[in-house]
Amino acid sequence: SLSLSLSLSLFLSRVKHQTSRTWPSLLNQMQKVEENRVDELGSLLKQKCVLHKNTLPQVEQCIDNMIATCENISSTQDSDLLMEERTMANYPPDHEFIEFGAKPPSNFSTNPSMRKTKKDRKKTKMNKEDMDHLPPEKRKKYRLRLCVDTTA
Repeated sequence: SLSLSLSLSLFLSRVKHQTSRTWPSLLNQMQKVEENRVDELGSLLKQKCVLHKNTLPQVEQCIDNMIATCENISSTQDSDLLMEERTMANYPPDHEFIEFGAKPPSNFSTNPSMRKTKKDRKKTKMNKEDMDHLPPEKRKKYRLRLCVDTTA
């Protein structure tokens, strides 16, 4: 029992000696790593601040230009320009809606040449089906060719 006690105390003294020697060096290494991390974080924050400082004058100039433009807005001039543009342009007349079942007015005409027949609808459906197997670019070319053929 005495030899066990001596060997245990010897073991504990070695462990104490070893830990007293290695713990401070481990703590010092951890402290250096933490200091390096803090230094790196500080330099990154400084870079970010410098970038913001460099871009703020440009942002401020843009905002100043926007404010100046807003101050130059003239509602009467804008409405006069809109009315002038509206009167000069050739807009189609407003569409008249006819109540279902009511007799159409005398100036109302239906243009049967503009309506698609079943045959025309079937052709376009067939053309769409013909293009399903083509890749998208070829479909576009095919549609353009169809448009050119129908207009010519």
